[in-house]
Amino acid sequence: MFSQQRLKWKFDNYWVRALAMTERAEEAVREAERLLKNRYGNRLLIIFAHAASGDAQATLAAMDQLAPREFFVGDCNRDPDLGPILRGEGFRAFREKYPEPLEDQRWAP
Repeated sequence: MFSQQRLKWKFDNYWVRALAMTERAEEAVREAERLLKNRYGNRLLIIFAHAASGDAQATLAAMDQLAPREFFVGDCNRDPDLGPILRGEGFRAFREKYPEPLEDQRWAP
């Protein structure tokens, strides 16, 4: 299934997340950096790879390097794996620099 080119992004996503969650952070970071070389690489994966290792300073440096817009910060906070990590006490400096954006009230019921 994942051998089809149109589904490669899904495999890459699962692979980096699996590496990070199994405490193979260095491999996860290398893989995420490799994917970023692709024009359409998932930028969120490099943030997740650093955050999953527990290294708040490396996570902050990676985010600084990406020069994110508010919607990307929101994506990071809404991610089911990354969001809870970023809300942890060790990532206070990250949250101070990149606060979680408020939800857009125009679309609220």
